[in-house]
Amino acid sequence: MCSKNRLINRIKRYLFLTLVLSGFSSFGQGILDEITDRYNSQVPIDFGELSLTKVGFNDSFFVYSYQYENLKSEWNEDSKLGAIMWQGNDISKTINELTEFITIRNSGKSIAFLYHDLNGEPIYVIVFKIKDKKYEIDLEESFKSSGIDPSKR
Repeated sequence: MCSKNRLINRIKRYLFLTLVLSGFSSFGQGILDEITDRYNSQVPIDFGELSLTKVGFNDSFFVYSYQYENLKSEWNEDSKLGAIMWQGNDISKTINELTEFITIRNSGKSIAFLYHDLNGEPIYVIVFKIKDKKYEIDLEESFKSSGIDPSKR
């Protein structure tokens, strides 16, 4: 029963994140539409083992969706945790300095980076929220959205 509940919760999270990507928007149509159109006209953008596959936004989030070329989603919590911490730290180094992210921050949107396996199934999510006029990684939301039990951490 617990496994079934975890699956249902994961499906709910995935559906929520899919809605985030669906392109709803009510604020900042101009510049944010330009950013999404620029990327989406070029996808997939290959970064080696990882490709940017879609960019979108809604009232709350701006989302970058990536897909691994050779990885399956059979990741355990420790693997997801490691990826979130490593990539989150790497993203943190530039997220408050690059013009694109500053523009998104000025629109008031959080940023989510979604990572999918080679079949397009979600693996993990890294969420950045605005705090004191800067982006900071939201580990709690990242763990929750990635199916990691924060009480074990």
